[in-house]
Amino acid sequence: KEYKETDALKFGKRCHMMLLEEKKFFEQHNVAGGGWKKEKVTITSTEFQLIKESTRIIRSDPDTSAYFQHGYPEVSIFWVDPTTGIRLRIRVDYLRTFGCVDLKRLRSIQKKKLGYDITQYGYDLQDHLYREGVRQAKLALRAGKIKAYGDVDPAWLKAFMDDDDTMFIFFVQRSVRPYIYRVWHFDEHIRREAELLVGRGIINYKRAIETYGE
Repeated sequence: KEYKETDALKFGKRCHMMLLEEKKFFEQHNVAGGGWKKEKVTITSTEFQLIKESTRIIRSDPDTSAYFQHGYPEVSIFWVDPTTGIRLRIRVDYLRTFGCVDLKRLRSIQKKKLGYDITQYGYDLQDHLYREGVRQAKLALRAGKIKAYGDVDPAWLKAFMDDDDTMFIFFVQRSVRPYIYRVWHFDEHIRREAELLVGRGIINYKRAIETYGE
């Protein structure tokens, strides 16, 4: 079945890009009534105002906007699982020296509904995998086994390597008005269960490759 993006999904991606990669947003989008280039996607002025509103709510609070400063957006980390030898990858929304900030946009951020979405979409598993990915990256960088690609400040990279924290911050914002948000941290018992499930999944994946090939 051919995958088709919904308007809501497109809007969410544009809000995400506006907050984390504003320059890239304007490189890829025309706003109706403004400048126009054929190679860009055109969005309505109404949608643009909503995107700005969603972003402004986060940026207007210095404590909140700090989550998305002094780091790098859209970072991929690759490592090899030391137990199974399986190569793993994460894609971090925003990488700080202390770990990951993951931006999610959900229709409801009430605790009961948020708990359901966490279970439904495996965000608890993501929490473990991302923290483990950051931990492995720091160990490998210190040992000189991997290196960073792209335009990375050497001082920032050293601070990342030297910071022992491997935090995962789940930053969730409503996808509809009002664009309120909350920061979510997982309890330790949830994290322990997620670690077991991720480990089991990697082992099952390795067995499947050994049985059926890649």
